[in-house]
Parts: sequence; structure tokens; C-alpha cells
Amino acid sequence: MPRIVIEPHARLRMRQRGISDEEIAHVWVHYDHERPSQDHPGFRVRIGRTPGGRRVGVVARLQRDVFEVKTVW
Repeated sequence: MPRIVIEPHARLRMRQRGISDEEIAHVWVHYDHERPSQDHPGFRVRIGRTPGGRRVGVVARLQRDVFEVKTVW
């Protein structure tokens, strides 16, 4: 299982919106839309709904040993 690295800005946004690590992981796996990030080369933008139905965007990348979250909205 890859380790999770959440950038400080992403962690702040998660606290502001009340989004948990588990919800971020859920959206990353069960997304509605995906595209390359224009602001963060090598990262992907995935947009989906949490199990509670909230729409969330995640900018992250998954490599063999690390899941790196850049930002959340």
C-alpha cells in the first residue's frame, strides 16, 4: 500500500471543507471526471462525490509507493 502525502495547502482546504482522508481516497478511486492538471504537471484532477454525496475535486498523483495530494476543492 502506498504511503499518503498530503501537502499543507491541501490539508488546510480539507479542514476548511470538513473532508476526511477517506473521502479523498474514495473520490480518487470513484471519480466522475478526470483530466491532467494544468497548474501541476504530472498530477491529475479527479472530480467525484463522497459517500455522503458532496462533490469534491482532488489534484493528486499516484506512484508505486506514494499517493501525493496537491490540493482539494
